[in-house]
Amino acid sequence: MSIHMNLLTRVGFYMDYEDVMLHDDFWSDDVWQAMCTQASRWERVALEHLPDGTLRAQDPPLLFPALSQLSLSTRDLDKVPVDFFQNSPNMRCLSLSTYHTIAPLVLPSSWRLTTLTLKCGEGEMGQTRASLAPCVQAILACSPTLEYLHVTALGFRLSRLPQNATVFPALEDLILVGACHLCALISAPNLVEACLDASSMPSPVTASDLMMFEYMVTKSSGCPKLESLSLRNVQQTPDLVIRCLRRIPSLTHLSVIDNDGYEIPNFNTIASMELVRALTRKPSSRKFLPNLTSLLLYFNEDDDDEDDYYMENRWDEEDSELKIALDKMTMSRSEPQTTKKGLVLKRLEAFKTDCRGYY
Repeated sequence: MSIHMNLLTRVGFYMDYEDVMLHDDFWSDDVWQAMCTQASRWERVALEHLPDGTLRAQDPPLLFPALSQLSLSTRDLDKVPVDFFQNSPNMRCLSLSTYHTIAPLVLPSSWRLTTLTLKCGEGEMGQTRASLAPCVQAILACSPTLEYLHVTALGFRLSRLPQNATVFPALEDLILVGACHLCALISAPNLVEACLDASSMPSPVTASDLMMFEYMVTKSSGCPKLESLSLRNVQQTPDLVIRCLRRIPSLTHLSVIDNDGYEIPNFNTIASMELVRALTRKPSSRKFLPNLTSLLLYFNEDDDDEDDYYMENRWDEEDSELKIALDKMTMSRSEPQTTKKGLVLKRLEAFKTDCRGYY
């Protein structure tokens, strides 16, 4: 019988709160050792904030022949204790959360990961940041087999573009939160879905994020299988956003969200009137995103606290202009079309926006 285990302990820095127990109040080394005697049955394991030394490699090393999914969250460790699980020949899915910069991460050579999730630092707004740099080589080492990659690392930047990119032939799903510069290190010719999210660190420094993604697309033979792209608060001028999207005619779903509902001055908004006009089919631009069937555009119309009457009746000139432009765009894509050269232009089947007054 296989074992699926989730083990979470509270950590010492909560000691100021009387109702929160510390490790020593309930942790038992004897119970842990008894659990380890069943290591051959472990199949899915999630461990969070275990006492120091708990995952120290044993002699002889434990064997985990059934273990395929591992989740580790460490707060005070300088080195992620993956060596404890080195004898896991069927390891496929790994999730790591670290709360400060760690020593260089080296994964066991026997692992053939298909799914990798890394979170460096904590807090949605990045109160505590941890460098992704010690993990980069470990990510690249997974390139032959990796199918899903999700990285959160606020503020990860590259000072210059690399000369070569590492090919990830199996990568289909890529999610980067605050770590969009990682794109420049990756070639993913079979990518199907991509999400770039800079919402947790709104800053003009994110202006190069989309350029890094565009660089990856170029290095990946145009990502011919890319169907879904989500951009959240990725700062760039409208003309460069449109240029990037022109490189991905295979897209069937596009999601663009600006500033996560926060008004930030002097930012380049990617959900713009210019983008709406570019999406509007006319003789000069019919080939722009010909396969698009699903579209989400959020323009930072954050009115959650306003009542329905105010929402319905407060239209300023800018909102009215945007609504008219959206009407033209959706109407132009309401029916499938065929160009003179036989290119089929699919119709827009689903559209969602936060533009006031648009239904």
